[in-house]
Amino acid sequence: MSELISRLSILERPDTIIKTAWTTKRIGDVAKTQYGLSEPMNQEGKGYKIFRMGEVQGGRLIDTGVMKYADIDQQEFSQYKLQKNDILFNRTNSFELVGKTGLFDLDGDYCFASYLVRLKLDHQTLIPEFLNYLMNSAPFQASVKSKASQSINQANINATILSNEEISFPISLQEQRRIVTTLDEVLGAIAIAKANAEVNLRNTLALFAGELNFLLTSNTASWNEKAISDVCRIINGRAYKQQELLSAGKYPVLRVGNFFTNKHWYYSDLELDDDKYCDGGDLLYAWSASFGPRIWTGGKVIYHYHIWKVIPDVTLIERDFLRWFFEWDVEQIKSAQGTGTTMMHVGKGSMDARVILVPDLATQRRIVTAIQKAERHRDDLMNLYERKLSALEELKQSLLSKAFSGNL
Repeated sequence: MSELISRLSILERPDTIIKTAWTTKRIGDVAKTQYGLSEPMNQEGKGYKIFRMGEVQGGRLIDTGVMKYADIDQQEFSQYKLQKNDILFNRTNSFELVGKTGLFDLDGDYCFASYLVRLKLDHQTLIPEFLNYLMNSAPFQASVKSKASQSINQANINATILSNEEISFPISLQEQRRIVTTLDEVLGAIAIAKANAEVNLRNTLALFAGELNFLLTSNTASWNEKAISDVCRIINGRAYKQQELLSAGKYPVLRVGNFFTNKHWYYSDLELDDDKYCDGGDLLYAWSASFGPRIWTGGKVIYHYHIWKVIPDVTLIERDFLRWFFEWDVEQIKSAQGTGTTMMHVGKGSMDARVILVPDLATQRRIVTAIQKAERHRDDLMNLYERKLSALEELKQSLLSKAFSGNL
């Protein structure tokens, strides 16, 4: 971090800022746009490697190793073959990822999918590395996203919107290269600092998982083996038809995504059986997508089909002990389903039959207290590292802002 601060201090010296003439143009004035290939894709390795949405990250194209292929002939491939320094714009994805831009700098034969738009630059006017940095800056991202069309799960930015977006840049190619060289050096140092913080985050989670495993699997000889159905009741949520989900109504409908955001709520005016509602403090379990247990902290809602409500038998098991067992058990389910699984799923019958080791209630309370202490320590560390990541991202965007306002 001290090396990073040293590098940044150079940028604060007024004599390092060279003012040169800048110009403002539409992207369509300096680059040709091309939509990607819409041919069917395969995973059998037939044809040419094809980049898709989600593989443009952080300003660079990422070969994830989970590559798909387009089975096309040489003539068609030549129309979509990626060249070094091509820029790819992610035109359709989640709102978070749409608009992300990547510079192609890999070896090998690749084409690109219709989810992406390629930009071919006039290199006598603008260098690709400069435009790549500019298009990943916060102001540019905010501007193009504000023009995106949106559905519930997807946003789209077409090539016409992209072409009409205005950008400012130095007329001098030498000045563009100077800015890129400076950004490469300083943002590279920021990337290393962020990577270290992310490693610390992962290590913190791993340490907590180890503590949880120890507390729930050690000294269990006297514990009673039970089926999940012996210690609690699992209740299915309601399966809604699309027309039953309203934009406003009496009851919010809790879907899995609403555990993480207050956006995109649906509502219902239906009056249902009491067990189809949940309230603050209820133990819930998302059995599809974002898999695992949750303690609901909101008000009265109807819980959706992909969520179970779990009602513990309090004479046998504490709610929080059961919650932490479920948390630990998620990893066991993942292991059983295989490390390559991308979408976790478990049926109610399978969950009812899963085995849990249950100590007496006093022991459960002691274990929960120990887990909660470890959880607080985990959360303190995670907050620390997340603040560092946030500060580094703010620093990155500040540098980009300076770069594209002629002050770097």
